[in-house]
Amino acid sequence: MNTLFKNKVPSFTIFETIIALLLATIVVSMIYITYRLTINEIGRVKNVISNNIDITKTNYLIEKEVFDCDQIEAAGNRLNFYDNNILTSSIDFNSNLIILSKNNLSDTLLMADNIHLNLGFHPSANNLLNRLSVKLNKGNQDMELYFYKKYDISSLLNKNGRQ
Repeated sequence: MNTLFKNKVPSFTIFETIIALLLATIVVSMIYITYRLTINEIGRVKNVISNNIDITKTNYLIEKEVFDCDQIEAAGNRLNFYDNNILTSSIDFNSNLIILSKNNLSDTLLMADNIHLNLGFHPSANNLLNRLSVKLNKGNQDMELYFYKKYDISSLLNKNGRQ
């Protein structure tokens, strides 16, 4: 009888196995939760980067129009850009779109949740813009773009003579 219990094989009890499985389940759950949080954060960061790229491109294109023209006039929510008294392009600012029209073509520069335009006029010429700010809200990001235009005396004389 005693020989049967003397050659006992070392093993785990069922209780030890259940505890090991519970611990493994907890560790795997923590790893999965960390993985999901990381994936969600990566998606959020990609969205923020994409919004910043869109806003930077829009900023560049508006800035290019501002600096390439001789004069900027406001007509409601539309900015008209003139070069040598010839309309070269225009930008329309709607509540959630910015549209560039140039050479009989139109392109949507930016789609945003909210767009607000603030205009500053030159004191010595009617309806001639010298500063512009655009407040944007895109993807819960608030951004404000500023543009300034310096005029030389010939542009101001041409503007006043054209009206």
